[in-house]
Amino acid sequence: MTWHLLVLGADSNHPVHQHDRGRTPLQAAAGEGKIETVKILLKEGSNVNARPAPESGVTALQAAAEYGEIDLVLLLLANSADVNAPAADKWGITALQAAVNKDCESLIRLLIESGADVNASPSMYEGVSALSAAVYKRNIRVTRLQIDHGVAVDFLTATGFSVLQSAIQKDLPEIVQLLLDAGADVNAPPRSREGRTALQAAVEAGNMRFVQLLLEAGADVSAPPSPREGITALQAAAKGGYLGIAMKLLEAGADVNEPPPPDGGRTALQEAAMNGRIDMVQLLLNAGIDQSGYGEVWFQVTIQLARDFGNFAVVDLLESHVG
Repeated sequence: MTWHLLVLGADSNHPVHQHDRGRTPLQAAAGEGKIETVKILLKEGSNVNARPAPESGVTALQAAAEYGEIDLVLLLLANSADVNAPAADKWGITALQAAVNKDCESLIRLLIESGADVNASPSMYEGVSALSAAVYKRNIRVTRLQIDHGVAVDFLTATGFSVLQSAIQKDLPEIVQLLLDAGADVNAPPRSREGRTALQAAVEAGNMRFVQLLLEAGADVSAPPSPREGITALQAAAKGGYLGIAMKLLEAGADVNEPPPPDGGRTALQEAAMNGRIDMVQLLLNAGIDQSGYGEVWFQVTIQLARDFGNFAVVDLLESHVG
């Protein structure tokens, strides 16, 4: 069909039908892995570096990388395709980002060896950096490869978490260690809603190994919570009943009297009391709960929460410590 259209004088650089998202014939053929069609179009002078459409568009090389066809990528590179052509403004992707999304290691290596920028910015709408994509795919080798080629390890993921925070949440110890060794910011702030620092995420998961690792790397044990639906590390430990982790945090200087987070959060003692964790309540009381000022109000709220949740042994314990 492509050959017949060219014989009839069709413009090989004119975007095809709307259902092909404004792609040129070369971009459309590359996106479908049609290498023979791509050869014809290149021979007839198709622009190998035609700009992508603003929304969901791709260059020919980006389309080939999305398809995951290494011979097609080699053909386009041999015809001077720009390995670092920027992603489309909306829902776009660079060739390297596409290859990492495809989880095709040989293609990833080829693009990096051909000069692909591991730090290329993702598209503004739902874009994902190459490093974030590697972590999402749980690919240790590709993560290491990008670090070896100078990737910036503090990119934010599409969901607003740092790459390190994402690796903690996904329980990827080898990748966490790689990121820390490469200088990832262990104290990157949480995103504004339901965010967690790396340490807060590790504590919330009850992962003592990560907690120890992050504390050794300089994690702030009293980092403030996310403004909306956040939680401090000690509050997370109290809520989850992670006694050993709570002890570790207190030893590292966590403030047992940290105020409740905004947007309806609880103090550490309140979290422990409402969840009936009497051993945690005792630990926090022993650590020196302040009952002056607002502390007195919070303490009374704690007793009421324990009563409301039917934790009467906790109520008795708390009432024995009033004043």
